[in-house]
Amino acid sequence: MNRILRQGLTAVLALLGAAGPAWSQARSAIEQEDNIPYGTTSGEFLLLPVGGRATALGSAFTALANDISSLYWNPAGLSLMQDREVMLSHIDYIADTRYTWFGVATPMGAERALGASVGVFGFDDQPEYTVDQPEGTGRTYSVTLSVMALTLSQQFNERFSFGVTGKYINENLAGVTASTLAADIGTNYHTMLGDRPIRGSFVITNLGGTLRHRGSKLQSEIPVQDPSLPPGIRQMELQTKDWGLPATFKVGVAYDLISNGSSRLTTAGEFWQPRSNDVSGALGAEYGLTRIAGSGFDFALRGGFNYEPDNGLDVSGSQFNGMQSDGLSFGFGIGYHLGERGGAVVDYAFRDKGLLGDQHLLSFSLRW
Repeated sequence: MNRILRQGLTAVLALLGAAGPAWSQARSAIEQEDNIPYGTTSGEFLLLPVGGRATALGSAFTALANDISSLYWNPAGLSLMQDREVMLSHIDYIADTRYTWFGVATPMGAERALGASVGVFGFDDQPEYTVDQPEGTGRTYSVTLSVMALTLSQQFNERFSFGVTGKYINENLAGVTASTLAADIGTNYHTMLGDRPIRGSFVITNLGGTLRHRGSKLQSEIPVQDPSLPPGIRQMELQTKDWGLPATFKVGVAYDLISNGSSRLTTAGEFWQPRSNDVSGALGAEYGLTRIAGSGFDFALRGGFNYEPDNGLDVSGSQFNGMQSDGLSFGFGIGYHLGERGGAVVDYAFRDKGLLGDQHLLSFSLRW
């Protein structure tokens, strides 16, 4: 067992070490000139996680994705799924907001898969306050941010798969709307090391257009105040700025330290470079049991650590250095086999997001 653990840890560290120079170069460039455009992207709801398994692993999941959650994490993993699947994922976020995601996918032969998904973030029926009526107008408003996506994935050989996702993104902010198109591109390399699976991934997400908001709420009437002009009312429309999407580049690796017929211990590591933040990373581990005591039940226990550096901002004299949206996560999954191929899985995840508080995510998937 000690020999197996040493081999596995050596393999994972070696693969992560291969990505180290790129990480070091990125960090060095940031230290020399911090030109990261903090707070300049829209559609940030696209970064909210999907699926209890991936979230419990600290989001170190792009190399592991091989089921319907690949629709979100890595489109290349979708072609590795064996059965048709559906998944429903829900997270209660801060300030009474919520994000619900639904996906469906099916294999198309032995080497290809097709899937579709939709995600909705927002809140309803919030009281409206204005400068003229600070106690409230008696009206309410809602915010709905949504994404619809279509994914195609292909295995080119027994070790390499590729996938692409097309997205339509729409924001409705109390009657002010914006929409654009984007894409995710992913690869997955999978082979064996010491008779146990090892996987690597490269993924680019949310690569696409910009969001520019328009709508009746941006229009107003201004009385003419220039005495040289005839009195009257002029129509005015506020012009908004184009906002880019939160494009992100990810590199991941995963290795099974233990892999036999009934139990498995998997470790995963990942780092990513967001468009509007510093380089981030995560580590995760999962221990799973299959068909416990000859029954149809599976069980998995998971944990992870996610590090997303703070922006180091100085806002109104308040230093935010050291306040980071990084923290521990953990969770579990319970599955039940329905016959030889079908089954159902419930996954739960908890994650600590620092200033944003504790968050709970629950997902349910069904395969047949």
